[in-house]
Amino acid sequence: MTSADKIGNKAIIIPRGTKRYFEPRFVTLLPRQTVTWINRDTVPHSLTSGEPENQVTGRVFNTGPISAGSLATVTVGPNIGNIPYFCTLHPSERGTIVVIPKHEESLTNSERLELLDSVFTLNNPSEVHAIRSALERHFDPNTLIRIEIQIY
Repeated sequence: MTSADKIGNKAIIIPRGTKRYFEPRFVTLLPRQTVTWINRDTVPHSLTSGEPENQVTGRVFNTGPISAGSLATVTVGPNIGNIPYFCTLHPSERGTIVVIPKHEESLTNSERLELLDSVFTLNNPSEVHAIRSALERHFDPNTLIRIEIQIY
């Protein structure tokens, strides 16, 4: 059994009437783990890695059209990091896959905070300091990533 088998594959819902984000907006995966999008909307969606603003898309994945009621599955590669994605038919609809180096329960506090810093970009240094301090003082390190992702 591999590390990816222990964590299991993940599913992301494309909800009916999607406006901005998929459910969940952020999902953590291990390298070479699979994610499946389930289109519960009444219209098709087509997901691609990247961000619409920079016009660099599809380098990691491109699902092609996902018709209403259908599924699309992608297996991430071996690289650790963030994979932002969006719907090419509805560019305001977005999500992020965070490929983590090891199972969440095995991450140290320092590794968790580094991952949070890599996912959430804050421009104000005092905000970064306040969030990091609050996370270090108030959250269980075993659920730090999950809690922070739900806040946003």
